[in-house]
Amino acid sequence: MHQDSNSQYDQALDQASEWIVKLRAPEVTELERVEFSRWLNSSNMHLRAFDEMMDLWGVMGDVDEQILIEPDKNEKNEKEDNRPSLVSKILQMRSTGFITSLTAVAGVVLAVALLILSPSESSEFMEYKLLPGEDALVLLDDGTNIHLNTRSHVKITYTKDLRLVELLSGEAYFEVASNKTRPFVVDTGKGTVTAIGTAFNINRNNRIDTISVTEGMVRVKQKKDATTPYPASKFVKENFRTQLSSNGLTEVEKIDQTKTVEWLSQTITYKNSPIPVVLTELNRYLAEPVNFVPSTLNHLRVSGTFSTEVPEDTLNALLSSFDLSMADNREILASDCTH
Repeated sequence: MHQDSNSQYDQALDQASEWIVKLRAPEVTELERVEFSRWLNSSNMHLRAFDEMMDLWGVMGDVDEQILIEPDKNEKNEKEDNRPSLVSKILQMRSTGFITSLTAVAGVVLAVALLILSPSESSEFMEYKLLPGEDALVLLDDGTNIHLNTRSHVKITYTKDLRLVELLSGEAYFEVASNKTRPFVVDTGKGTVTAIGTAFNINRNNRIDTISVTEGMVRVKQKKDATTPYPASKFVKENFRTQLSSNGLTEVEKIDQTKTVEWLSQTITYKNSPIPVVLTELNRYLAEPVNFVPSTLNHLRVSGTFSTEVPEDTLNALLSSFDLSMADNREILASDCTH
């Protein structure tokens, strides 16, 4: 950015800082929320500045989803209903530059952020690691519920300023208790998911993290490292999802909420899915996973609802239905394959 652009961006940073302070105040009015929305959506520079300052504050959880509203362009509707509408589109905020000269306000905010993110002496730490076939419900003192799927591993660190969950492997469904002064953040290794009065599901595997929102909104952000100096972030609202990998964030897409969390009822539903996809999922529940060569089974398709409570029975039903066999090393063989 040239000098004039830098000056405008510094001004936008100041404005973003002022908005964060205003929106955190308990007496914030609906009119101020609408004014903020208009300011935020008026330019990409405002989006970038707000994203930058939220990072410095480190308090995304302090902002509830009602501030992320889209101004009603229909004056008639605005008069009839003074309540702000929720965002009708997913905001995509990307940090595209480095602040070369922080203003006095930004400097103060940075100091506050460092204080907020520092470990507290009064921290609580918990760790849960589930075996194949196990699931668990973790009830936290703040009212948050974490449902853990099979083979999941989480570390939970609570301080007076931050609620941090590290999802090291597996899948978890979070029902987060709102606390505007104590952000709830999930670290997946590839990035972070910050709750905004939210219920959401994260399915983590070696390549892709899938973040699906069933209530409220979350902010998903890439991990910052040498290859990603300006990590992308997205707001994802209810009934939408995004995926996070080493290639970045995918576009937000609509989901079937029921299917997203059906694992909570120990079932999995497939519709014309290749058997390798089904077996990969089933392996998460099997005490002894099976081996298979995807190319020999891709032509076989599966539809139906299966129980994860008795995964061996589900496996045997698949073998029987498609005339498959299993070798001593638990490798699944198609009837027309020769080994």
